[in-house]
Amino acid sequence: MIRSVLISVLLLSFSAFSGSAQADEFDDVPRPGQNGELKSAIKDTVKAKQKHWGSEFKTARRWFDDEAVGGHEIKLLSDGKTLHRQRLSMIAQAKRSIYVSAFSFKPDNTGSEIISALCMKAREGLDVRLMTDAFGSPKLRDDRLAIRDCGIKFMVYNPTQWGVEKYWYNLHEKLFIVDGRTVLTGGSGFSDLYLKASSTSNAWYDLDVRIDGPAACLLHDVYIENWKLSQREDELSYSRDALDPSEMSAELNEYLYGDGRFTTCSAEPSSPPAGKSRVAAVYNNPRFSDKRPILAKYIAAGMFAKKKIKIYAPYIVPHKDFIILLELAVLHGVDVSIITNSRRSSDERAVVVYAVYKNAVELISRGVKVYMWSGTSTMHKKAGIYDQLAFIGTDNQDIRGQKYSSEDVVFTDDPKIVSELERQFDADLKNCQRLTLKQAKKMRGLYSGFTRWLSDLLEEFM
Repeated sequence: MIRSVLISVLLLSFSAFSGSAQADEFDDVPRPGQNGELKSAIKDTVKAKQKHWGSEFKTARRWFDDEAVGGHEIKLLSDGKTLHRQRLSMIAQAKRSIYVSAFSFKPDNTGSEIISALCMKAREGLDVRLMTDAFGSPKLRDDRLAIRDCGIKFMVYNPTQWGVEKYWYNLHEKLFIVDGRTVLTGGSGFSDLYLKASSTSNAWYDLDVRIDGPAACLLHDVYIENWKLSQREDELSYSRDALDPSEMSAELNEYLYGDGRFTTCSAEPSSPPAGKSRVAAVYNNPRFSDKRPILAKYIAAGMFAKKKIKIYAPYIVPHKDFIILLELAVLHGVDVSIITNSRRSSDERAVVVYAVYKNAVELISRGVKVYMWSGTSTMHKKAGIYDQLAFIGTDNQDIRGQKYSSEDVVFTDDPKIVSELERQFDADLKNCQRLTLKQAKKMRGLYSGFTRWLSDLLEEFM
Protein backbone atom coordinates (compact mmCIF):
# COMPACT_ATOMS: atom_id res chain seq x y z
CA MET A 1 0.00 0.00 0.00
CA ILE A 2 2.81 2.43 0.91
CA ARG A 3 4.68 1.65 -2.29
CA SER A 4 1.50 2.19 -4.33
CA VAL A 5 0.94 5.61 -2.77
CA LEU A 6 4.59 6.55 -3.26
CA ILE A 7 4.49 5.56 -6.92
CA SER A 8 1.33 7.60 -7.47
CA VAL A 9 2.99 10.61 -5.90
CA LEU A 10 6.15 10.15 -7.98
CA LEU A 11 4.14 9.92 -11.16
CA LEU A 12 2.71 13.32 -10.39
CA SER A 13 5.92 14.83 -9.10
CA PHE A 14 8.48 14.36 -11.81
CA SER A 15 8.32 16.52 -14.90
CA ALA A 16 9.24 16.08 -18.50
CA PHE A 17 12.34 18.10 -17.62
CA SER A 18 13.17 17.55 -13.99
CA GLY A 19 16.81 18.45 -14.60
CA SER A 20 16.27 21.38 -16.88
CA ALA A 21 15.22 24.97 -16.66
CA GLN A 22 13.49 24.63 -20.02
CA ALA A 23 9.71 24.69 -20.28
CA ASP A 24 7.47 22.07 -21.84
CA GLU A 25 3.83 21.71 -22.80
CA PHE A 26 2.85 19.64 -19.77
CA ASP A 27 3.04 22.41 -17.22
CA ASP A 28 0.00 21.33 -15.19
CA VAL A 29 1.82 18.36 -13.64
CA PRO A 30 3.64 19.15 -10.34
CA ARG A 31 7.39 18.91 -10.74
CA PRO A 32 10.33 18.56 -8.36
CA GLY A 33 12.38 21.38 -9.84
CA GLN A 34 15.95 21.20 -11.03
CA ASN A 35 17.95 20.73 -7.83
CA GLY A 36 16.94 17.34 -6.40
CA GLU A 37 13.81 18.52 -4.64
CA LEU A 38 12.00 15.21 -5.09
CA LYS A 39 11.41 14.52 -1.39
CA SER A 40 9.97 17.96 -0.90
CA ALA A 41 7.73 17.53 -3.93
CA ILE A 42 6.49 14.19 -2.58
CA LYS A 43 5.63 15.77 0.75
CA ASP A 44 3.81 18.65 -0.87
CA THR A 45 1.88 16.40 -3.21
CA VAL A 46 0.79 14.08 -0.39
CA LYS A 47 -0.80 17.08 1.29
CA ALA A 48 -2.88 17.67 -1.82
CA LYS A 49 -4.67 14.36 -1.08
CA GLN A 50 -6.15 11.82 -3.42
CA LYS A 51 -8.62 14.26 -4.94
CA HIS A 52 -5.80 16.33 -6.38
CA TRP A 53 -3.98 13.24 -7.62
CA GLY A 54 -7.09 12.04 -9.42
CA SER A 55 -7.49 15.41 -11.09
CA GLU A 56 -3.93 15.40 -12.35
CA PHE A 57 -4.19 11.84 -13.62
CA LYS A 58 -7.26 12.86 -15.62
CA THR A 59 -5.24 15.72 -17.11
CA ALA A 60 -2.56 13.28 -18.23
CA ARG A 61 -5.10 10.80 -19.50
CA ARG A 62 -7.08 13.24 -21.59
CA TRP A 63 -4.18 14.88 -23.43
CA PHE A 64 -4.81 12.65 -26.45
CA ASP A 65 -8.55 13.29 -26.36
CA ASP A 66 -7.86 17.03 -26.20
CA GLU A 67 -5.33 17.16 -29.03
CA ALA A 68 -6.29 14.32 -31.37
CA VAL A 69 -8.29 15.15 -34.48
CA GLY A 70 -10.54 12.70 -36.30
CA GLY A 71 -11.08 12.18 -40.01
CA HIS A 72 -7.90 10.27 -40.88
CA GLU A 73 -6.99 7.21 -42.86
CA ILE A 74 -3.77 5.56 -41.66
CA LYS A 75 -1.60 2.93 -43.31
CA LEU A 76 1.64 1.41 -42.03
CA LEU A 77 4.40 1.02 -44.63
CA SER A 78 6.78 -1.74 -43.62
CA ASP A 79 9.12 -2.07 -46.58
CA GLY A 80 11.18 0.32 -48.67
CA LYS A 81 9.80 -0.59 -52.09
CA THR A 82 6.22 0.09 -51.01
CA LEU A 83 7.29 3.39 -49.48
CA HIS A 84 9.12 4.42 -52.66
CA ARG A 85 6.08 3.65 -54.81
CA GLN A 86 3.91 5.67 -52.43
CA ARG A 87 6.23 8.66 -52.70
CA LEU A 88 6.30 8.60 -56.50
CA SER A 89 2.52 8.16 -56.68
CA MET A 90 1.91 11.05 -54.31
CA ILE A 91 4.23 13.30 -56.34
CA ALA A 92 2.43 12.40 -59.56
CA GLN A 93 -0.96 13.19 -58.04
CA ALA A 94 0.09 16.44 -56.35
CA LYS A 95 -1.91 19.48 -57.42
CA ARG A 96 -0.59 22.39 -55.37
CA SER A 97 2.40 21.69 -53.12
CA ILE A 98 5.01 19.13 -52.12
CA TYR A 99 7.02 19.78 -48.93
CA VAL A 100 9.88 17.39 -48.09
CA SER A 101 12.32 17.38 -45.17
CA ALA A 102 14.89 14.68 -44.49
CA PHE A 103 18.02 13.92 -42.51
CA SER A 104 19.44 11.52 -45.09
CA PHE A 105 18.92 12.16 -48.80
CA LYS A 106 21.49 10.71 -51.20
CA PRO A 107 21.64 11.44 -54.95
CA ASP A 108 21.90 7.73 -55.83
CA ASN A 109 19.41 5.91 -58.07
CA THR A 110 16.55 6.11 -55.56
CA GLY A 111 17.22 9.67 -54.47
CA SER A 112 17.73 10.87 -58.05
CA GLU A 113 14.42 9.35 -59.11
CA ILE A 114 12.65 11.34 -56.40
CA ILE A 115 14.50 14.55 -57.37
CA SER A 116 13.53 14.09 -61.03
CA ALA A 117 9.87 13.60 -60.10
CA LEU A 118 9.96 16.69 -57.87
CA CYS A 119 11.60 18.74 -60.64
CA MET A 120 8.84 17.79 -63.05
CA LYS A 121 6.20 19.08 -60.64
CA ALA A 122 8.19 22.24 -59.91
CA ARG A 123 8.31 22.99 -63.64
CA GLU A 124 4.52 22.62 -63.73
CA GLY A 125 4.34 25.49 -61.25
CA LEU A 126 3.71 23.63 -57.99
CA ASP A 127 5.19 24.89 -54.73
CA VAL A 128 7.94 22.28 -54.26
CA ARG A 129 10.32 22.58 -51.31
CA LEU A 130 13.13 20.38 -50.05
CA MET A 131 15.03 20.83 -46.79
CA THR A 132 17.83 18.44 -45.85
CA ASP A 133 20.32 18.20 -43.01
CA ALA A 134 23.84 19.47 -43.68
CA PHE A 135 25.47 16.52 -41.92
CA GLY A 136 23.10 13.78 -43.04
CA SER A 137 22.94 14.78 -46.73
CA PRO A 138 26.34 16.27 -47.68
CA LYS A 139 26.38 15.08 -51.31
CA LEU A 140 22.94 16.48 -52.08
CA ARG A 141 24.16 19.86 -50.93
CA ASP A 142 26.75 19.76 -53.71
CA ASP A 143 23.91 19.43 -56.24
CA ARG A 144 21.96 22.41 -54.90
CA LEU A 145 22.38 24.56 -58.04
CA ALA A 146 20.91 21.91 -60.34
CA ILE A 147 18.09 21.26 -57.89
CA ARG A 148 17.21 24.95 -57.67
CA ASP A 149 17.50 25.46 -61.41
CA CYS A 150 14.63 23.05 -62.01
CA GLY A 151 12.37 25.09 -59.74
CA ILE A 152 12.69 23.30 -56.39
CA LYS A 153 13.18 25.60 -53.40
CA PHE A 154 16.09 23.88 -51.65
CA MET A 155 17.54 24.72 -48.26
CA VAL A 156 20.27 23.04 -46.25
CA TYR A 157 19.44 23.00 -42.55
CA ASN A 158 22.12 24.24 -40.17
CA PRO A 159 25.12 24.53 -42.47
CA THR A 160 28.39 25.29 -40.71
CA GLN A 161 28.01 28.93 -41.72
CA TRP A 162 25.18 29.29 -39.21
CA GLY A 163 27.75 29.29 -36.40
CA VAL A 164 29.91 26.84 -34.47
CA GLU A 165 27.64 27.04 -31.42
CA LYS A 166 24.81 25.63 -33.57
CA TYR A 167 26.79 22.64 -34.80
CA TRP A 168 24.97 20.04 -32.68
CA TYR A 169 21.51 20.96 -33.94
CA ASN A 170 20.22 18.93 -36.84
CA LEU A 171 17.16 18.20 -38.95
CA HIS A 172 16.10 14.67 -38.09
CA GLU A 173 12.42 14.95 -39.01
CA LYS A 174 11.21 13.10 -42.10
CA LEU A 175 8.18 14.81 -43.59
CA PHE A 176 6.76 14.18 -47.05
CA ILE A 177 3.63 16.33 -47.37
CA VAL A 178 1.50 16.65 -50.49
CA ASP A 179 -1.15 19.38 -50.87
CA GLY A 180 -1.45 19.62 -47.08
CA ARG A 181 -3.72 16.56 -47.27
CA THR A 182 -1.38 13.57 -47.09
CA VAL A 183 1.82 13.04 -45.11
CA LEU A 184 4.39 10.27 -44.93
CA THR A 185 6.71 10.03 -41.95
CA GLY A 186 8.76 7.45 -40.08
CA GLY A 187 12.33 6.21 -40.01
CA SER A 188 13.20 6.17 -43.71
CA GLY A 189 15.31 8.63 -45.63
CA PHE A 190 15.93 8.72 -49.37
CA SER A 191 18.55 6.35 -50.78
CA ASP A 192 19.07 2.86 -52.17
CA LEU A 193 19.65 1.61 -48.62
CA TYR A 194 16.13 2.55 -47.52
CA LEU A 195 14.71 1.00 -50.69
CA LYS A 196 16.10 -2.34 -49.48
CA ALA A 197 14.34 -2.11 -46.11
CA SER A 198 12.11 -5.03 -45.12
CA SER A 199 11.68 -7.62 -42.40
CA THR A 200 13.79 -10.08 -44.43
CA SER A 201 16.46 -7.62 -45.58
CA ASN A 202 20.07 -8.21 -44.59
CA ALA A 203 20.72 -4.46 -44.74
CA TRP A 204 17.90 -2.36 -43.27
CA TYR A 205 14.58 -2.75 -41.41
CA ASP A 206 12.35 0.29 -41.03
CA LEU A 207 8.79 1.52 -40.56
CA ASP A 208 6.87 4.45 -41.99
CA VAL A 209 3.26 5.57 -42.02
CA ARG A 210 0.95 7.29 -44.47
CA ILE A 211 -1.70 9.58 -43.03
CA ASP A 212 -4.47 11.20 -45.05
CA GLY A 213 -6.39 13.88 -43.19
CA PRO A 214 -6.10 17.05 -41.06
CA ALA A 215 -2.78 16.08 -39.42
CA ALA A 216 -1.12 16.59 -42.81
CA CYS A 217 -2.30 20.21 -42.84
CA LEU A 218 -1.00 20.75 -39.30
CA LEU A 219 2.44 19.42 -40.27
CA HIS A 220 2.29 21.43 -43.51
CA ASP A 221 1.95 24.60 -41.42
CA VAL A 222 4.73 23.45 -39.09
CA TYR A 223 6.96 22.93 -42.13
CA ILE A 224 6.34 26.50 -43.32
CA GLU A 225 7.18 27.93 -39.91
CA ASN A 226 10.38 25.89 -39.69
CA TRP A 227 11.33 26.98 -43.22
CA LYS A 228 10.91 30.65 -42.32
CA LEU A 229 12.99 30.32 -39.15
CA SER A 230 15.72 28.41 -41.00
CA GLN A 231 15.69 30.97 -43.79
CA ARG A 232 16.58 33.74 -41.33
CA GLU A 233 19.63 31.74 -40.25
CA ASP A 234 20.57 30.94 -43.82
CA GLU A 235 20.32 34.54 -44.99
CA LEU A 236 22.84 35.58 -42.35
CA SER A 237 25.31 33.04 -43.70
CA TYR A 238 25.56 34.96 -46.96
CA SER A 239 27.59 37.63 -45.21
CA ARG A 240 30.49 35.15 -45.29
CA ASP A 241 30.12 34.99 -49.05
CA ALA A 242 30.39 38.78 -49.36
CA LEU A 243 26.67 39.05 -49.97
CA ASP A 244 24.62 41.36 -47.76
CA PRO A 245 21.22 39.72 -47.16
CA SER A 246 19.59 43.16 -47.24
CA GLU A 247 20.84 43.61 -50.80
CA MET A 248 19.38 40.34 -52.08
CA SER A 249 17.12 40.99 -55.03
CA ALA A 250 13.55 39.77 -55.05
CA GLU A 251 14.50 37.44 -57.89
CA LEU A 252 17.36 35.87 -55.91
CA ASN A 253 15.20 35.55 -52.82
CA GLU A 254 12.54 33.81 -54.86
CA TYR A 255 15.15 31.53 -56.46
CA LEU A 256 16.61 30.48 -53.12
CA TYR A 257 13.60 30.40 -50.83
CA GLY A 258 10.38 30.91 -52.77
CA ASP A 259 9.71 33.74 -50.36
CA GLY A 260 6.08 34.76 -50.26
CA ARG A 261 4.91 31.75 -52.30
CA PHE A 262 3.93 29.44 -49.49
CA THR A 263 0.84 27.37 -50.19
CA THR A 264 -1.72 27.36 -47.41
CA CYS A 265 -3.82 24.33 -46.62
CA SER A 266 -6.08 25.68 -43.85
CA ALA A 267 -8.09 27.73 -46.35
CA GLU A 268 -8.84 24.83 -48.66
CA PRO A 269 -12.51 23.98 -49.32
CA SER A 270 -13.99 21.38 -47.03
CA SER A 271 -13.99 17.83 -48.30
CA PRO A 272 -15.28 14.49 -47.00
CA PRO A 273 -13.14 13.00 -44.19
CA ALA A 274 -10.39 10.68 -45.40
CA GLY A 275 -11.31 8.19 -42.70
CA LYS A 276 -12.41 7.77 -39.09
CA SER A 277 -9.08 7.48 -37.24
CA ARG A 278 -7.94 9.99 -34.64
CA VAL A 279 -4.40 11.36 -34.83
CA ALA A 280 -2.33 13.71 -32.69
CA ALA A 281 0.74 15.00 -34.53
CA VAL A 282 3.62 16.30 -32.40
CA TYR A 283 6.66 18.24 -33.63
CA ASN A 284 9.83 19.12 -31.76
CA ASN A 285 12.58 21.54 -32.87
CA PRO A 286 15.04 22.46 -30.08
CA ARG A 287 16.88 24.88 -32.37
CA PHE A 288 13.99 27.30 -32.35
CA SER A 289 12.03 26.43 -29.20
CA ASP A 290 12.68 25.57 -25.56
CA LYS A 291 9.59 23.35 -25.50
CA ARG A 292 9.96 19.57 -25.66
CA PRO A 293 6.45 18.35 -26.56
CA ILE A 294 7.43 14.86 -27.74
CA LEU A 295 9.01 13.88 -24.42
CA ALA A 296 6.07 15.44 -22.61
CA LYS A 297 3.63 13.32 -24.63
CA TYR A 298 5.62 10.14 -23.98
CA ILE A 299 5.39 10.85 -20.28
CA ALA A 300 1.70 11.72 -20.45
CA ALA A 301 1.00 8.47 -22.32
CA GLY A 302 3.13 6.43 -19.92
CA MET A 303 1.51 7.89 -16.84
CA PHE A 304 -1.76 6.08 -17.50
CA ALA A 305 -0.43 2.89 -19.12
CA LYS A 306 -1.76 -0.01 -17.06
CA LYS A 307 -0.68 -3.16 -18.88
CA LYS A 308 2.07 -2.74 -21.47
CA ILE A 309 4.62 -0.43 -23.01
CA LYS A 310 6.36 -1.76 -26.13
CA ILE A 311 8.99 0.43 -27.77
CA TYR A 312 11.27 0.24 -30.80
CA ALA A 313 14.38 2.27 -29.99
CA PRO A 314 17.23 1.80 -32.49
CA TYR A 315 19.77 3.56 -30.26
CA ILE A 316 18.43 3.54 -26.72
CA VAL A 317 20.30 6.35 -24.99
CA PRO A 318 17.23 7.87 -23.32
CA HIS A 319 16.58 11.13 -21.56
CA LYS A 320 16.79 10.57 -17.79
CA ASP A 321 13.14 11.51 -17.30
CA PHE A 322 12.14 8.81 -19.77
CA ILE A 323 14.11 6.28 -17.72
CA ILE A 324 12.23 7.42 -14.61
CA LEU A 325 8.93 7.00 -16.46
CA LEU A 326 9.75 3.42 -17.44
CA GLU A 327 10.90 2.52 -13.93
CA LEU A 328 7.73 3.87 -12.39
CA ALA A 329 5.65 2.01 -14.95
CA VAL A 330 7.39 -1.24 -13.99
CA LEU A 331 6.75 -0.55 -10.31
CA HIS A 332 3.10 -0.03 -11.19
CA GLY A 333 2.99 -3.51 -12.72
CA VAL A 334 3.28 -2.48 -16.37
CA ASP A 335 5.15 -4.88 -18.68
CA VAL A 336 7.81 -2.67 -20.34
CA SER A 337 9.74 -4.04 -23.33
CA ILE A 338 12.27 -2.36 -25.63
CA ILE A 339 13.80 -3.62 -28.88
CA THR A 340 17.12 -2.03 -29.77
CA ASN A 341 20.14 -2.79 -31.93
CA SER A 342 22.82 -5.17 -30.80
CA ARG A 343 26.52 -4.64 -31.33
CA ARG A 344 26.23 -6.78 -34.44
CA SER A 345 23.26 -5.02 -36.03
CA SER A 346 23.99 -1.40 -35.13
CA ASP A 347 25.22 0.93 -37.86
CA GLU A 348 26.65 3.30 -35.26
CA ARG A 349 30.19 3.75 -33.98
CA ALA A 350 31.60 2.18 -30.83
CA VAL A 351 30.94 5.23 -28.63
CA VAL A 352 27.18 4.95 -29.35
CA VAL A 353 27.02 1.16 -29.05
CA TYR A 354 28.79 1.34 -25.69
CA ALA A 355 26.24 3.95 -24.54
CA VAL A 356 23.41 1.62 -25.57
CA TYR A 357 24.78 -1.21 -23.40
CA LYS A 358 25.50 1.17 -20.53
CA ASN A 359 21.92 2.40 -20.58
CA ALA A 360 20.68 -1.16 -20.97
CA VAL A 361 22.33 -1.98 -17.65
CA GLU A 362 20.40 0.84 -16.00
CA LEU A 363 17.10 -0.06 -17.65
CA ILE A 364 17.35 -3.78 -16.88
CA SER A 365 18.28 -3.06 -13.26
CA ARG A 366 15.04 -1.07 -13.04
CA GLY A 367 12.91 -3.92 -14.37
CA VAL A 368 12.69 -3.04 -18.07
CA LYS A 369 12.96 -5.92 -20.53
CA VAL A 370 15.59 -5.10 -23.16
CA TYR A 371 15.75 -7.15 -26.34
CA MET A 372 18.73 -6.96 -28.72
CA TRP A 373 17.96 -7.27 -32.42
CA SER A 374 19.70 -10.42 -33.72
CA GLY A 375 19.18 -9.91 -37.44
CA THR A 376 21.95 -8.97 -39.85
CA SER A 377 20.03 -5.84 -40.82
CA THR A 378 19.98 -2.63 -38.81
CA MET A 379 16.65 -2.28 -37.00
CA HIS A 380 15.61 1.33 -37.59
CA LYS A 381 11.97 1.41 -36.50
CA LYS A 382 10.89 4.32 -34.29
CA ALA A 383 7.50 3.40 -32.89
CA GLY A 384 5.73 1.91 -29.92
CA ILE A 385 2.60 1.20 -27.91
CA TYR A 386 1.29 2.51 -24.62
CA ASP A 387 -1.65 0.14 -23.97
CA GLN A 388 -4.12 1.14 -26.70
CA LEU A 389 -2.19 4.16 -27.94
CA ALA A 390 0.35 3.75 -30.76
CA PHE A 391 3.01 6.14 -32.00
CA ILE A 392 5.20 6.20 -35.12
CA GLY A 393 7.80 8.81 -35.92
CA THR A 394 11.44 9.80 -36.28
CA ASP A 395 12.64 9.90 -32.67
CA ASN A 396 15.36 7.35 -31.79
CA GLN A 397 14.51 7.56 -28.06
CA ASP A 398 17.88 9.21 -27.46
CA ILE A 399 18.91 12.35 -25.61
CA ARG A 400 19.84 14.10 -28.83
CA GLY A 401 16.28 13.76 -30.09
CA GLN A 402 15.03 15.83 -27.17
CA LYS A 403 17.82 18.40 -26.98
CA TYR A 404 19.19 18.97 -30.47
CA SER A 405 17.17 17.30 -33.22
CA SER A 406 13.98 18.27 -34.99
CA GLU A 407 11.63 15.29 -34.76
CA ASP A 408 8.04 14.45 -35.60
CA VAL A 409 5.84 11.78 -34.02
CA VAL A 410 2.21 10.86 -34.65
CA PHE A 411 -0.02 9.19 -32.05
CA THR A 412 -3.22 7.28 -32.78
CA ASP A 413 -5.71 5.09 -30.94
CA ASP A 414 -6.89 3.42 -34.14
CA PRO A 415 -7.37 -0.19 -32.97
CA LYS A 416 -6.25 -1.64 -36.32
CA ILE A 417 -2.98 0.30 -36.24
CA VAL A 418 -2.36 -0.55 -32.58
CA SER A 419 -3.04 -4.24 -33.30
CA GLU A 420 -0.83 -4.30 -36.41
CA LEU A 421 2.04 -2.55 -34.66
CA GLU A 422 1.82 -4.93 -31.72
CA ARG A 423 1.74 -7.89 -34.10
CA GLN A 424 4.93 -6.62 -35.75
CA PHE A 425 6.59 -6.05 -32.38
CA ASP A 426 5.77 -9.54 -31.12
CA ALA A 427 6.96 -11.06 -34.41
CA ASP A 428 10.21 -9.10 -34.22
CA LEU A 429 10.82 -10.41 -30.71
CA LYS A 430 11.42 -13.80 -32.32
CA ASN A 431 14.48 -12.27 -34.00
CA CYS A 432 15.78 -10.82 -30.74
CA GLN A 433 17.68 -12.04 -27.71
CA ARG A 434 16.58 -10.80 -24.32
CA LEU A 435 19.54 -9.15 -22.65
CA THR A 436 20.24 -10.12 -19.05
CA LEU A 437 21.87 -7.79 -16.57
CA LYS A 438 24.96 -9.99 -16.52
CA GLN A 439 25.23 -9.96 -20.31
CA ALA A 440 24.72 -6.20 -20.48
CA LYS A 441 27.50 -5.60 -17.98
CA LYS A 442 29.78 -7.98 -19.88
CA MET A 443 29.13 -6.19 -23.19
CA ARG A 444 29.69 -2.84 -21.53
CA GLY A 445 33.04 -4.06 -20.27
CA LEU A 446 34.32 -4.97 -23.75
CA TYR A 447 35.02 -1.36 -24.67
CA SER A 448 38.27 0.43 -23.99
CA GLY A 449 38.70 3.06 -21.35
CA PHE A 450 39.06 5.74 -24.00
CA THR A 451 35.83 4.67 -25.74
CA ARG A 452 33.96 4.73 -22.43
CA TRP A 453 35.38 8.14 -21.54
CA LEU A 454 34.54 9.60 -24.94
CA SER A 455 31.07 8.06 -24.92
CA ASP A 456 30.27 9.49 -21.49
CA LEU A 457 31.54 12.87 -22.65
CA LEU A 458 29.38 12.85 -25.78
CA GLU A 459 26.28 11.02 -24.52
CA GLU A 460 24.24 14.20 -24.38
CA PHE A 461 24.75 14.63 -28.11
CA MET A 462 23.91 11.05 -29.16
